[in-house]
Amino acid sequence: AIAVKPHGIYNQVDLYLTLSDRGLNINADQLEIVLDFELPEEAFIIDSWLWIGEEIVQAELWDRWSATTVYEDIVNRNQDPSVLYKNSAFEYQLRIFPLTPGEIRKVKISYMVPGEWTNENVVVPLPMEILKTSKHAVNNIELIAFSDNDWANPALLESSNLSFTAHTTPDGQLVKAANLVNINEINSLNLLWDSPL
Repeated sequence: AIAVKPHGIYNQVDLYLTLSDRGLNINADQLEIVLDFELPEEAFIIDSWLWIGEEIVQAELWDRWSATTVYEDIVNRNQDPSVLYKNSAFEYQLRIFPLTPGEIRKVKISYMVPGEWTNENVVVPLPMEILKTSKHAVNNIELIAFSDNDWANPALLESSNLSFTAHTTPDGQLVKAANLVNINEINSLNLLWDSPL
């Protein structure tokens, strides 16, 4: 799932990823997930979460050397770490250990990205590249847009006929959700809002 929530000139984008060894033919008891991806240069990551069993654990922000040392130490003890590196202005790498063959690992990555503003609309780029890293085509993904009086009428720039359904979250926030299908045929993905100005 991808959830987008406006915050002034920025939008918070939450990526919910499920990672597995599906389609790989590797003979090992444990694997390490290494996911290289890009975000727009203006984006910055604000949070990372890893599910350990049914529990979700929030990451801590450390310098690269300390994070690497702790990650390697935890890997050597066969525990459950993840580490997210920023390798350049737009390149990132996520590492998760272990992945036992046949199981899945879930992670949430949150980042802020500015929208492109016009008099009529605000366009928010969505992370298509990270979805294209899958060995198998991602054919269906849920897109969730947090909405209110200022941020209304979410749409997809690449598909104006996509319909959003309104829901209220347990804490009373209005969200509009849509299922994106056949996204492996799309090269870019942009959420479009009516301009709140």
